[in-house]
Amino acid sequence: MKAAIANRFWAFFLALAVTAGALGCLLTVYPLPLSKPSLVGSLLAAALFGILVLPLRRGSELTLALCALALGYLLHRPETVRQIKSFLYDVSTFLDGVYHWGYFAFPGLKPGNTELPLCIYGCGLCLAVCRSVLRRRTSLVPILLAAPPVALCAMVQGKNPAAWAVACLLFGAGMLLLTS
Repeated sequence: MKAAIANRFWAFFLALAVTAGALGCLLTVYPLPLSKPSLVGSLLAAALFGILVLPLRRGSELTLALCALALGYLLHRPETVRQIKSFLYDVSTFLDGVYHWGYFAFPGLKPGNTELPLCIYGCGLCLAVCRSVLRRRTSLVPILLAAPPVALCAMVQGKNPAAWAVACLLFGAGMLLLTS
């Protein structure tokens, strides 16, 4: 019984560390407008959901079904689509200022808040880490899911991500690799 509680604690801790590191790298390099309390709340809820539901007998299937239902609902809302477009616009215009590659232009878009795409991504990463730890699965999926923000941060020269974000990501990824 004590081992199960310890596994849940470590899954929760590693999920938050990897997700905070990946999103922290992205948020400290790119000037993205968002509400940080709602992002932190959704990540805490996803990690808590993961440690409570994934250890159940059919926890993986239930988690997948609920995530698909929630993602379908969110993508059906026009606000989510607008925020995804705003995220793509903000990141591409920032990279256009550095490399002059061009940027995504969406007609009639007023760039604004970008918290929903980051919440969706962060919750998926949290659940992947929880599944990897609690179900004793490979750590390849969480590591690959954490790679896109790191790649986006590595593309910007002269602007480094915060040291705490890199430390969280390296610690969490290292622990996942060592314990898988």
